[in-house]
Amino acid sequence: MSCEQLLIGLIIYTYPNALLLVAVTLLFVAVIFRSQWVCEQRCIVMDLYGPIYYEALPTCRVMFWMFWVWDIDVFLAMGWGDS
Repeated sequence: MSCEQLLIGLIIYTYPNALLLVAVTLLFVAVIFRSQWVCEQRCIVMDLYGPIYYEALPTCRVMFWMFWVWDIDVFLAMGWGDS
């Protein structure tokens, strides 16, 4: 077996694993970014609007999983609350 064949075999073997590693890393970064955004937005609502509007927000879990919503006013307009 030549050196070139070993190198090609190594690239073919590790390439899918490297792609998976990059994909998982990007997913982790997105999760961390979204959870940080949710935390910051909930703190901003509490500081600026007070507890009444804060209680109108959905739970942290709902805000986290609704990743397509990036405007806090949309969450406030939904009128979710614990009551």
